[in-house]
Amino acid sequence: PARRDRLDRGSDAVNGLVAFSLFFLLQAPPSPSLARAAVKDTEPPRIEIRHAQTVDYDGQARLIRLDGAVHVVRLTMSIKADHVVIHLTDDEKRVQSAVATGHVDLVDGERRGRADRAEFIEASQDIILTGNPKLRNGPNEMAADSIVYNLNARTMRASGRVRGILVPGATF
Repeated sequence: PARRDRLDRGSDAVNGLVAFSLFFLLQAPPSPSLARAAVKDTEPPRIEIRHAQTVDYDGQARLIRLDGAVHVVRLTMSIKADHVVIHLTDDEKRVQSAVATGHVDLVDGERRGRADRAEFIEASQDIILTGNPKLRNGPNEMAADSIVYNLNARTMRASGRVRGILVPGATF
């Protein structure tokens, strides 16, 4: 009986994690190329968890913590990192911000960013890369102490020990 209780409690925990993961996976759009078209202005963009060793959800703190070879996709952006923490709005229906740390690799179309840390701020649509950040799009390459890329405006600002290659006519 005691062994069965432990198994039942363990099964409940596993079932809860599976249900939570499925909640996010089932909301994911079928492919990144269709993602922007699939999301209406009134619906929050979906997050697809493609891989993580652990996922912890804390409703009271309004955050989701993913650890261990994390790979998430949101709209057209793919993020790989050692750890990702997603901060939700008060109603827990939208992403407020997200922080990826450790071997961060971002891909959005032809754009690719690498850094030790990346922070995404929903309100401004800024991605702030720090810790050996590099940003590349086609022939353009940039490295600096900090790189801020805006998803809506498709603008980039590099600051602190800036070095790179800019090709006229090519965009970031």
